[in-house]
Amino acid sequence: MTSSRGKWFPTVLEHPDSSCRIFCFPHAGAGPTVYLEWLRYIPEGTDFFPVTYPMREQRRRESMPDSLQLLGQQIAAENAALFQEKPCILLGHCAGAAIAYETAAALETQGIIPNLLTVSAANAPCVPLTLSVDPQMELPQATQVFKQFGFIAEPFASNEAYVRCFVPVLLQDFILFQNYCGGMGQKLHCPILEIHGEEDPMIQPERLKEWELYTDQLTHMTVPGAHFYFSPETLPRLMQAMLEKGQNQ
Repeated sequence: MTSSRGKWFPTVLEHPDSSCRIFCFPHAGAGPTVYLEWLRYIPEGTDFFPVTYPMREQRRRESMPDSLQLLGQQIAAENAALFQEKPCILLGHCAGAAIAYETAAALETQGIIPNLLTVSAANAPCVPLTLSVDPQMELPQATQVFKQFGFIAEPFASNEAYVRCFVPVLLQDFILFQNYCGGMGQKLHCPILEIHGEEDPMIQPERLKEWELYTDQLTHMTVPGAHFYFSPETLPRLMQAMLEKGQNQ
């Protein structure tokens, strides 16, 4: 059954007798609709809550906060009851993993311990980004830079409407992510599942063990694919791993 749970979660899938709730945090430039294809892989009896950040979809007129730490704190503070109602799993992809981590950290200050944090295609927060952008770039230059990074395909880079709507969001998100990476955060009480595609160019394999700084219960998982490894083969494996580890807490 789909319903709305406020501005952060305008469209969710939930069941009255569900035993677990999965919160999904989109990557830079994205909104909750990127998780629509996941719906077919959500096991029965599991709630699915994709997060809507400011600057996109229903919230496109709202500004992002000044940092990813503040964004995570806002999500936790304004939705504490949703995270507390049922056992919860937080999943974030790439920059979304940083936001999910900051949300988990903020929840723990309120005495709410998630059952699991899943960080997908993400290095630990203390690892600096290998890519960077100029915060003062104009849209045409930003579009070319993100095309070189592989974040925007050529047909979209030539679409003026797409560039006008999407690139400002991606640029703002990436600047916040760029400013965030390389810092240090608190160790969580919840376990962390780290998962990435074996051909992901964004991952620094030699530094994946640094996720150990953020939990005493770390599990690594590698699947076929690149940065966006999601497929009919990998998504069921991800769901099974998350639920097994999250529901055993």
